[in-house]
Amino acid sequence: MILRVARPQTKRNREFDIVRGIAVILMVAQHLWLLIFAGRFNTPVLNYFVLILGNFLVAPVFLFLLGANIVSSRRNSPRQLFFRGLKLIILGYVLSALRFFLPIILLQHFGLINNPENILYKWPPIFYLLEIDIFQIAGLSLAGIAFLKWRKVKTDYYLAVALLVVLLTPILHRFNLAGFFGEYFIGVFTGVGSCILFPFFPCFFYSVVGFYFGNYLAEAKDKGLFYRSIPLKMIPVIILGTIFSLINLDFSNSSYIHNSFGWSLLSVAIIIYSLFSASLITHLPKTKIPDFLAYLSRNVTVIYFCQWLLIAWLAIATIIK
Repeated sequence: MILRVARPQTKRNREFDIVRGIAVILMVAQHLWLLIFAGRFNTPVLNYFVLILGNFLVAPVFLFLLGANIVSSRRNSPRQLFFRGLKLIILGYVLSALRFFLPIILLQHFGLINNPENILYKWPPIFYLLEIDIFQIAGLSLAGIAFLKWRKVKTDYYLAVALLVVLLTPILHRFNLAGFFGEYFIGVFTGVGSCILFPFFPCFFYSVVGFYFGNYLAEAKDKGLFYRSIPLKMIPVIILGTIFSLINLDFSNSSYIHNSFGWSLLSVAIIIYSLFSASLITHLPKTKIPDFLAYLSRNVTVIYFCQWLLIAWLAIATIIK
């Protein structure tokens, strides 16, 4: 998962880089497990653990910080955000082509593999080209925030937009439209469809809340005081998230990234607590580990792209005759 889409910023938030750097490491570990090791080790507990990490500390982190970093980016006008989003969407399809589609087509053409559906996810291979992965959703999220900025929506209203997004999610997840158009073009918003790894709803929720968070952080006169107030402020969010997760009032699936209302609230609380924890060490002298995490964060898009190619090609190599 990802995402750094901005050029050098006017002022970097080091705690953002630390948390996103950790998410990069967890992302690579998660992809290695899902594609390489999970089929070789029957360990439901570890599978569930990897799922939990992905729900809370990988994709939601990238999407949240995608929104939060817009505030300090030099390229944050609606037009610039829209075209940055468009580039990400295109990059997502380039990755889809190189990750599985073209290698499988070529290997199948030369008779080196049979139908690999028992090892990989989908067959025929065209499904891999049509996948909606986090690049595409990040691009759509940038376009969504570009629209809100173009409409001059006040910062205080962004939480209302986020709440609307997450409340619409279970309703949209009930729509199961048949046919290519319904499953693919509508499915990107509803989350229903075999090609939809990351649906726009509720993923956009994280970017909107991140943008709201980034604005108030930027306006804070005392950054340390801002972060020290977080533990108490997040308690109601955790309580509500736990209640909604337990009683499942939203009637939606809590599977990976198709998060329910409760899980979305808990994810945001965990992300903000992670930022609070990271902020406690930002004033300390620079050491190798935080610097390494910051390096991963700054290069997350390239790392995401390259690690997927390496892991996917390794997975394909295991099924060559």
